[in-house]
Amino acid sequence: MIMMQSLTIRLLAATSLLLGAEGSPLIAQAEINAGAKQGKGDKIEKPVRPSAQARAALKAAAGLRAGAKGTKGGARASILRAAAAAYEKVAADFASEPAGAAQACFAAGEVWRSLKELDKASACFTRAEGLDAARYRTRSTMELAHIARRQKAIARATLLYEQVAALAPGTVRGIQARLWIARCLASQGEDAKATVAYRQALATAATPRQRIDVCNRLANHLLGMDDLVGAEAVIQQAALAAKVRGSGKPEAVERALRSQTVAFEKMSARRALQRARDKINKAHRDAQQVEKSRGTGKQLDP
Repeated sequence: MIMMQSLTIRLLAATSLLLGAEGSPLIAQAEINAGAKQGKGDKIEKPVRPSAQARAALKAAAGLRAGAKGTKGGARASILRAAAAAYEKVAADFASEPAGAAQACFAAGEVWRSLKELDKASACFTRAEGLDAARYRTRSTMELAHIARRQKAIARATLLYEQVAALAPGTVRGIQARLWIARCLASQGEDAKATVAYRQALATAATPRQRIDVCNRLANHLLGMDDLVGAEAVIQQAALAAKVRGSGKPEAVERALRSQTVAFEKMSARRALQRARDKINKAHRDAQQVEKSRGTGKQLDP
């Protein structure tokens, strides 16, 4: 009983940290409504349209790439290699058109990445950024971070993810970058720093759905650290986000609310927390049984 009372007191204390001076949740209604009006993706400058010839060449290369759908093994690899080569040729043929050349380079990088030709992919992403930084700096940096992570260059990956977070704060890509920073830190045993990174991601999440997703990841991380109190407080914050009503047409608002409710109900951290509690309760019952058996002198059942 004393243990459960202590847990409750700690939970209330942790939850209070998530409230403002007046007891209002940090997920303020106005803040979330404002965030919900933001675009779902990164804001980028309107691109310069490639010439008709460049667009035709890009379309032809995309057709080659699409031909890989439904294929496997060597056949798929051969088609994708041809597509990557076609994109690289477009970049070379239209080098005087940065918009078209950059688009071709980025697409080539995606194809090489899918083939696990990571060095070639890196070169293409880097060139795309150099040709059209306004459109491709954030996207290319994110891709380079993923590649560094796959190559186990965690320090470099973390640095690149930090650049993405700085380049695109408050966007879907920026939040994803912060989540990857946290995962990279956790993979290196830097749990405290990872917790800070998760909380930074939560602070920049602009919509209720984003907050619920980040809360789920943060709560799971805290559970991995055996911080049940902290995890429950974060799950309660997700519960607040699930109930936020945005603005707009009534049917759209109701649809968003249903989506938020489903997202909250599907949080894996909620189930993990219950399993952790059950484990603690079982250990407590087992300890009580041991104490009781010592008092009676009876042998415990195996």
